[in-house]
Amino acid sequence: MNNIVTGPDKLLHLVNQRHEISLTAATNELKVDRAVVDHWADALEEEGLIIISFTLRERFLLSLERYHLKKQYNMRALLRNVKSLYFKERSYNEHELASKSKELDEKIKVLNDKLKTLQHYQTLQVEIEQEKNAIAQEQSRIAVLERQFVERERQHEKERAEFHDMKAKVSVQERKLQAQKDAVAIKERMIAQREKEFAERMRSMEVRQKNLDDKHRAITRIASDLMRVSLANGHHAEEKK
Repeated sequence: MNNIVTGPDKLLHLVNQRHEISLTAATNELKVDRAVVDHWADALEEEGLIIISFTLRERFLLSLERYHLKKQYNMRALLRNVKSLYFKERSYNEHELASKSKELDEKIKVLNDKLKTLQHYQTLQVEIEQEKNAIAQEQSRIAVLERQFVERERQHEKERAEFHDMKAKVSVQERKLQAQKDAVAIKERMIAQREKEFAERMRSMEVRQKNLDDKHRAITRIASDLMRVSLANGHHAEEKK
């Protein structure tokens, strides 16, 4: 994953790379408006990441390393000048000169110890600033991850909404299908009832038909019997004549 590089980040990288650069040169290098670069420089100095020095016509941006080196050089030069001036104030005999030189060497030793302590403190300060930069970069990465997480959550929420919508549509279709099945079942029961009624009617008609057939055969037998009786009576009447 690429880290987000801001304008102040670019300026800080440029200053640490060059160690010392004028505001004009930094503006030309970054190809940004001078007022914007000036604002970035002030922000970086407030964070303790760079040092700004001034001349009558220009501002110079110094890395912490260059600033500490200059400070050490100026301190040593000041000590040399103090020592030189100290011995020029008056004439000393050899014993006094040795005593004063020893005294001054002890003071210089104390100052050097303090300078080492200051250097150690400055080193710690640089390390702290590096840690702060690392934490800031990590926070930037975390912010990017959080934005990506939020975006994924929105996408998942959209997908969940689409899924629920589709599920609702499927549920509606299932209810419609169930209603159709229920309607078919009702029609099947109605058809079965009608078939049962039709079968009963058929059985009733068959019984009636059988009864009619029985009656027809009985009538036929009676008619036949009557016909024989009538014929028998006719023959008997002829014989009496």
